[in-house]
Parts: sequence; structure tokens; C-alpha cells
Amino acid sequence: MELELYDIITLSNNKEYTILRMIEEEDGNTYFLLALMNGDEPTDTLEIVRYVKNDDEERIEMIEDEDKLNLLKEDFMQLLDEDM
Repeated sequence: MELELYDIITLSNNKEYTILRMIEEEDGNTYFLLALMNGDEPTDTLEIVRYVKNDDEERIEMIEDEDKLNLLKEDFMQLLDEDM
């Protein structure tokens, strides 16, 4: 499955999110900035997750490394600022 911006995905908490932004790093890691959905509308509740895809599986992981999470927050904020 190929995920794109604004696709709706369901996480392990059984809540639906939309993909607001994606960052693909040179090492092959892909990170998503997600917004929790309320019906058909995104909310202000945001999550940053790692998308893992290889030959055997696809999964979405929460990011536990606080330093990495903080760097990603800065990167996503910069992307959002560029869009304004």
C-alpha cells in the first residue's frame, strides 16, 4: 500500500488520522505528521509517527526517542510554515 498526503489511516488505538505531512530521510525512514480526525474533519490533535515498510511488513510506530521527536517537530513546523 502506498500512503500519500491526506490519506486516512487507523492507528492501533483504533482512532482515525489523516496524513498532513511526510518526511523521507536519506536512511530510508519515513515520518508522518498526523492529525486526529473528528468525523470528516481533522482536529488540532497531532501525532508524529514512523512508517516502516519492508518486504515482509508495513507498520506505524510511535517515536520514543525524545531527541528525535524534538528534531522532527522542528522539521514539520518548518514545512508547515513554508506552506503559509
